[in-house]
Amino acid sequence: MLVRRIPAGSQDYLFAPNWAEWGAELNYYRFEWLTLTAGVTSLAGLKDATLSDPSGRTRPLLSDPNAPAAVGRVLFSPRLLRERLTINAGGSTLQQREFSLWNVFGGIGYADVASVIFETMQQTTPGVRTIKATSAELMLHVAEPVYLYARAEQGETVIGSNSFRQEQYLLGVQLFILPFIELRPEYRIIDLPLYRLNRWTVQLHVFY
Repeated sequence: MLVRRIPAGSQDYLFAPNWAEWGAELNYYRFEWLTLTAGVTSLAGLKDATLSDPSGRTRPLLSDPNAPAAVGRVLFSPRLLRERLTINAGGSTLQQREFSLWNVFGGIGYADVASVIFETMQQTTPGVRTIKATSAELMLHVAEPVYLYARAEQGETVIGSNSFRQEQYLLGVQLFILPFIELRPEYRIIDLPLYRLNRWTVQLHVFY
């Protein structure tokens, strides 16, 4: 998803998949519909990560990778109509010196019928780079083994006075053709500053 990547550029992940660091957090679960999280974490694993500044020079992503980072998250998740209607809304943040990352998300779903979710993120390194991305997805349960879904995403990377935009769209079907076997054909459109890419993909998932 675009909210995990650097839009209109290298398409690299902002953080590597399954990236993890040492840290500690405190969670508050006083109410079933509310979760609050606060903590600290290390970002030492990003000591070799770099980015390009407005002059084109390469500089470290973090000025001090050994400094601790603060993390926080809030989640509202009420369940209504005998728990068939679920609402999720919240946000999270990661702050370390000049590195700032914010994420806001929300969604609503009715069991075995449909769901809508959205997510937006912004990562800022003042005077160097700003990344913004937003994603929205609709899923429909049209039959017992069939789900249809569509996703639209828009992202922008700003370096100095230069802005680079990217849009991408996805149409897909989840087919549970046999117990524990899922077939997922998708059609994707990726619109970049220099070209547009259209492609079909098919995924086969086997659960055990």
